[in-house]
Amino acid sequence: MSTDPQQALDASTHRKWPPGCDRFIAKLGAASRLSESDVEALAELCRDVRTVPARHDLISEGDNPNHIHIALDGWAARYKVLDDGTRQITRVQSD
Repeated sequence: MSTDPQQALDASTHRKWPPGCDRFIAKLGAASRLSESDVEALAELCRDVRTVPARHDLISEGDNPNHIHIALDGWAARYKVLDDGTRQITRVQSD
């Protein structure tokens, strides 16, 4: 059974989610109806939160990551290094 994402969040207020996790779930819930189990599964994605300083690479060219990154707050950019050593931003992601 699908529920309103805010209702599912309100029903799960006993959980201690990291800052930004509720916003992350609400954004997804605005795009698609979420069941209570969907909300719980998404909240589980927020269990290993870390703060990343500015200008820090999460993944470098050639890496083969085995996990995902979700920006709960702030923004990130994808870029490639050009032959002259400058960076060309190819994508920007914000919270």
